[in-house]
Amino acid sequence: MRNYGSIPTTFWGDELGPVVKGNPLAIAMIAYLMSSPHSNMIGIYRLPLEYVKYDTGFSEKAIREAFVILEKSEFAFYDDVAQVVYIPSYAAVQVAPSLSPKDKRISAIQREVDRTHHPEFKKRFLAVYGKLFHLSPIEGASNDSGGPSEGHERGFEGASDPPKKLESVDNQGASKGHRRGLVPDPDLVPVPEGVKRGPGREEENRPLSKIRQFFESWPDYMMTQSRKTH
Repeated sequence: MRNYGSIPTTFWGDELGPVVKGNPLAIAMIAYLMSSPHSNMIGIYRLPLEYVKYDTGFSEKAIREAFVILEKSEFAFYDDVAQVVYIPSYAAVQVAPSLSPKDKRISAIQREVDRTHHPEFKKRFLAVYGKLFHLSPIEGASNDSGGPSEGHERGFEGASDPPKKLESVDNQGASKGHRRGLVPDPDLVPVPEGVKRGPGREEENRPLSKIRQFFESWPDYMMTQSRKTH
């Protein structure tokens, strides 16, 4: 458990997109995810919905609605099967945008990465932060010939500053037991030199009428919850 989580004042202007702004539930969920007692340094952590319900008092329906908003805004991605959340900008906000090779925090970050058992989220994190934090590649990424194994990048060359926005895609390569459509678009993640991208997938237009209806009724919902607690 972490003792605290920070939210810089610039966060509200730089990180919140138009999909989130004006949505009280989504904003409350962002504040919770950034300061959750279950979080870690890298922003990939196990978060069963029961934990969120207990900590926030929100209903499961409200929590799921919030995650839909956060995924559409590309702020956070939740794997409902594995019960793991990934916040791409988390490490840059909580630790630093980059670290010097001698920074003592690198070993702590590396331990968190090694403890991560969600392969897709782990891969995305290393693609962005591997070079910035001087981290080791995914174990098993090299084969006997010295080249990269299939499905892994060679080192972290080409990685840049953490992107503010990442697309969600239908991840057909996800390992068994993990939900599809919960990871950033590889087209927006830096790719090492010499590695070719696969064909992309255009984002589908998803209607938001139910979500808008939910937030229109949000004040009445909060009044109901307030009466239940008093």
